[in-house]
Amino acid sequence: MSKKQKEVYVNFLEQHAIINEHRRNDPVLNRYWIKLADILNSVPQGAVKHVAEWKQTFDNWRYRVFLYARYNSKISGEEALNPKCFKPLTLTDKRAYNIWIRNPDTAPPDLEHMRNVFMNLEEAQPE
Repeated sequence: MSKKQKEVYVNFLEQHAIINEHRRNDPVLNRYWIKLADILNSVPQGAVKHVAEWKQTFDNWRYRVFLYARYNSKISGEEALNPKCFKPLTLTDKRAYNIWIRNPDTAPPDLEHMRNVFMNLEEAQPE
């Protein structure tokens, strides 16, 4: 999945809030997933996948973002002042994270314990 495809995915979720109001595999979302897959597959120099493969790809991405968020939220003391100690998360990761945490189906169970997750973005260059 390319950076552009991640951006397209996040833009699509922001434009179609209904997706975040249902469980990921709810049949009511099938037409949205088909439309999203078509859009993603048309991105130049990007991956081409079926809907089920895109869902798995986004699950994997969400898992990585939450894994890094957990790691970053546990940093404290001197390490918290050093941006090099944080796992790298992008602005697109942050946008996706903010969407995912609003849906109980995709939010991590330990969300309330996470803090300072995106500290590294203050020093990060634009994507």
